[in-house]
Amino acid sequence: MVHELKNKLTAIDISLAQLQECLDPGNCNEKVPFLLSMIQRSSFKMNEVLLNFYQSSVQEELNLAKIDVKNFIDDIISYLKKEITRPGIFISERVMEQDCIVDIDKAKLQKAIVAMAYNAVDALKPKNGGCIIFGTFKTGDGHCCIYIADNGTGIESDLLDNIFEPFFTTKQKANGLGLTYAQKIITQHKGYVYAESILNEGTAFYLTLPCYYKPAVIGNTPVAEDIIPELGRV
Repeated sequence: MVHELKNKLTAIDISLAQLQECLDPGNCNEKVPFLLSMIQRSSFKMNEVLLNFYQSSVQEELNLAKIDVKNFIDDIISYLKKEITRPGIFISERVMEQDCIVDIDKAKLQKAIVAMAYNAVDALKPKNGGCIIFGTFKTGDGHCCIYIADNGTGIESDLLDNIFEPFFTTKQKANGLGLTYAQKIITQHKGYVYAESILNEGTAFYLTLPCYYKPAVIGNTPVAEDIIPELGRV
């Protein structure tokens, strides 16, 4: 279905380009170029949504490599600090020093975690900024857990179960596919992801991945009620 729709949109784009070439600027209503440009922009956005939907639904081939989680998180935080330009946003980490090695596709999993991080950024109140914290801990069942917590607006409890559904969003300028893609990639890594939230205080996303070897240190799972208050209220 996605392939067929993309073919139709490509045909529209080609036709629009040819039509624009045929227009005589001296004999055409001034609204015509504007309307054609608007159609072209809409077609581009539809193509973008279709591509995101395809990426969020199809199984991708993973290029696995053994990666240290601490170094992996450090790289993501460095990337986000360069990319997030909104003032007043503080990003920190609470990553274990003990080795935790996971077998992952670094590029794809980084994209998934960045999607969750931007979800956290969007939840922060524009005027006040806020905090985002990355943390890790080892579980007793042979997994390493990464969490991303914020002290933003939080998510209503009746919406929390829907946030990974395709096209579900509460934002005006979002396609609702970022978290769907993140869940798909994490599931492909034989992991799982979930969220906990306190309305008007913040949200914590947890993703767990199998450790390459059974962890020697077992930690208690920190819950949102423990993490979020430490960030301070916005």
